Amino acid sequence: MRPSGIPQLIVIGTACACGLADLVWGRFAGLLGRADLEAAARRRAVLRGVRALGRLKGAFAKLGQLAAIRIDALPEDTTDALASLRDRVPPLPFARIQQVVEGELGRPLADVFTNFEPEPLGAASIAQAHRATLHSGEAVVVKVQYPWLAASLETDLRIARGLFAVFGVLRRRGGRSAPLFREFCEGVRDELDFEREARVAGEIAENLAGEPGVLVPEVIAGLSTRRVLTMRHHPAIPIDDPDALARRGVDPRAVVEILARAYSAQVFRDGLFHADPHPGNLFVVDEPRADRDPRVLFVDFGLSRRLDPALRRELRLGVFALMQRDLAAFLDAMERL
Repeated sequence: MRPSGIPQLIVIGTACACGLADLVWGRFAGLLGRADLEAAARRRAVLRGVRALGRLKGAFAKLGQLAAIRIDALPEDTTDALASLRDRVPPLPFARIQQVVEGELGRPLADVFTNFEPEPLGAASIAQAHRATLHSGEAVVVKVQYPWLAASLETDLRIARGLFAVFGVLRRRGGRSAPLFREFCEGVRDELDFEREARVAGEIAENLAGEPGVLVPEVIAGLSTRRVLTMRHHPAIPIDDPDALARRGVDPRAVVEILARAYSAQVFRDGLFHADPHPGNLFVVDEPRADRDPRVLFVDFGLSRRLDPALRRELRLGVFALMQRDLAAFLDAMERL
């Protein structure tokens, strides 16, 4: 049923109808002087939409993630709600996850893992991640792709294109959003290929081997496939949890410096970069030396990009001109780009 698009349209249509009813009721309450009821109705409408996108997962949740960064176009409470789609979508029941893992690895879970935690560490748009322990005693994280995504991808993208077009009309951007949507589709297709992600993670890990403040978890090739990715587990602190970082004595400025160096190396030197740097994919390694020499853990390399050498050169020249406050040279570099 999912490749037909009917279940997706029912979920979206129901959310839109109920959300519209909330907004109409809220407007009526506002006319009666009940601003509190109007605000509450608008929050309900937003949450209905977020829940629908999270339930559908895949391209729909990715679309919500994209909208979450549009702080220029959407209210703060809306972007905050959409941000939950990064790692807090409704998880699949463990039985379905077990079916996927056993089907991909060709073995029962017990033959591979001494323990496989039913509760996920997080559930995002493309997959959910579970902690597990190998028979060797090593702790790992198993990233498991939602089983229907590959089959329904093109249908989902067609529906998402319609939603994207509606948003463009509402924001008066129209056809100018088409290149952005093409990039969006390319990114979603790439993220469904975990074998590609494993290769990219290995290449970026090799490129950044000289950066002591960066850690890329090692992928265990024998336990990874196109829809299952097994990586070594590292205890970590969310990068957007200031209280936890403070308890560990981690200086946020040191973390920012590590990120700046890591991304400068990836973009200007290597030409291959981790292109999904939201707080669900960046952590500080929780280890005794974190207060003195913190390390940033990068995860989820499904969305990555390569830059042409000529483009990297012009970017370097443009940034250098900016640092020198040379406006003419900066504008020349932008023109060449």
